[in-house]
Amino acid sequence: MRRTSLCILMLLLVACPRPEKSGEPVKPTTTVMSPEQAEAARQALVEWFECEECEEGQLEAVAKYGERVVPSLRAALLEGASPATEELLRRDLAARYDELRRYSESHPNAKVASSKEEFVAMYVGNLHAQYRTRAAQALSRIGGPSAVRALEEGLARADRSDVRGSIEAALKTAKR
Repeated sequence: MRRTSLCILMLLLVACPRPEKSGEPVKPTTTVMSPEQAEAARQALVEWFECEECEEGQLEAVAKYGERVVPSLRAALLEGASPATEELLRRDLAARYDELRRYSESHPNAKVASSKEEFVAMYVGNLHAQYRTRAAQALSRIGGPSAVRALEEGLARADRSDVRGSIEAALKTAKR
């Protein structure tokens, strides 16, 4: 279910770039993708954002789409994971927390050290940081003026030091 919702959202992001927060529309990409290409790009983005070890060429699979995926990467850089992905994770984490609490009732040495809200917030924050970091890495690999602008905008809005460091590193290596 979580993957399906994310897939639908990513397809919309790839196919329909959203306007900038400033009210200025995003310029359309130079090449329109066929439905098959859009689906392949969406799948590449999902795999890149969600891979655990990322040793199977996930970044390269995203980068090959170049400018066509920059609007989707920009959205992930600025916003993190989609609201649907976040909500699915929240539900999974709340259930996991409840399991940990039940386990701790019969295992006194395995007490849960935080409230449910703190537990969920920490992992949701980590999810958003992962999406932002991976978006920065992909934008750096793609390069070009629109990718660099997205990185600069992301750096100005970064609220975590680890994300800020990732964006700074991406800007240093971005192809101009």
